Amino acid sequence: MKLFLLFFSFAVFCSFSFSAEKTAKPVNDKCPYSGKTVNAAETVSFKVCCGNCAKKAAKDVKAFVGKAKAGVKSCPFSGKPAKKNVLVAFCCSKCKGKASS
Repeated sequence: MKLFLLFFSFAVFCSFSFSAEKTAKPVNDKCPYSGKTVNAAETVSFKVCCGNCAKKAAKDVKAFVGKAKAGVKSCPFSGKPAKKNVLVAFCCSKCKGKASS
């Protein structure tokens, strides 16, 4: 009986830990175009190849947004195939539109 309870509690724990969906957080808190506080609903996902390039993007978001294009499948830094997403937030739909085009 104890073994059954132990197994059952382990199974429940694992199901909750794997089913928890991670929500991506923007890498910036100020709009790269206006400098205003970002609106979490106004985001664009850019692609990079690795964690190092994601860190580069987070360091200088304004330069990264100028270099990267939304929807492109290669890393703007290395040119390698992109695997990771970098979520950038903007203050308004107008600024978001600048980055999406």
